[in-house]
Amino acid sequence: NTTGGGGAKPTDPYTFYLANATATPTGPSPLTCATAPPAMPNIYASRDVVMKQIMNRSQAQQTEIERLRAQIKAYAETEAKNKAEIHRWYKECVDTQSAEKLVSGKYDKLGSEYETLQNKYDDLQIKYLALDGKYKRLLLNGVGGVESKEFSAWSAVDVVQWIASVDAGKYGKYREMLSRSMQTENIDGACLESLDKGDLHRLGVTDFKDKKDLLARIKQLVTPMEVVANKEQ
Repeated sequence: NTTGGGGAKPTDPYTFYLANATATPTGPSPLTCATAPPAMPNIYASRDVVMKQIMNRSQAQQTEIERLRAQIKAYAETEAKNKAEIHRWYKECVDTQSAEKLVSGKYDKLGSEYETLQNKYDDLQIKYLALDGKYKRLLLNGVGGVESKEFSAWSAVDVVQWIASVDAGKYGKYREMLSRSMQTENIDGACLESLDKGDLHRLGVTDFKDKKDLLARIKQLVTPMEVVANKEQ
């Protein structure tokens, strides 16, 4: 558009809009109101996430399976060891029972042998005590052959005679000295149990070995045979 006058003059946009308002459609411009279509979802990215989750679960399950397999293997090895140990214990128990039976058999045998020996011992003890009287009488035979006379009833002369006769007359050299001393001190058969080495020395037996041996013979005479037997056991 131009106005009259000396030439064309540019019209400002506002003036142009007012002049053409009736011809301009109202409402928003289709260009300004047009919107972009919605974006399509990325199905590949979602699939990757799902696959990754599945792979992670599968790996975790595989790890758990391996752990369970190792645990089962350990249980199997432990069970095998326990079975072997039980078998060893059972074998030891059987061996122990066999050994106990063997020992029990030996014990019964020894018990039977002991009972037999005990019976033999009792018989020998009876025979031994029976010989005691004979032994006493043999000792008394050295005193004038009087077998019925006990040593406790001997006189001083009897005691000297017995001392001079024992051990093949070994102490005959002391006869005179013993006879004087015993008659002086009134030592008879009843005193024999009380004599010691000092008494024998005082009575006239001066040799140490003779005193020791003679005192042993006196103790043998005055000690009952059953007491000697018990001491030897």
